[in-house]
Amino acid sequence: MQRGILKLTNDEVKELLNHFNLENHKDTPLGNKLGSIDLNLSEVEILLSEDEVETIMDEIGIPVGNITMDSLIQKLSNFMMTLRS
Repeated sequence: MQRGILKLTNDEVKELLNHFNLENHKDTPLGNKLGSIDLNLSEVEILLSEDEVETIMDEIGIPVGNITMDSLIQKLSNFMMTLRS
């Protein structure tokens, strides 16, 4: 399984946490990673596996026309392609 570091802005992290139900993943490594993000940082780096990125994308759904959400989904998609290449 491939892993890599995903860089997100503070706004993208907030958008992710608004759409990702941490309660459903509270006892998982992914839930722990996302739940421990420092929201005071302007940019964060998160070590994620392919499976974790897929889980995030499945949970947050399709783009909703929100610029920040669109940017987040694009970064996740690009990150996934990088991990698979």
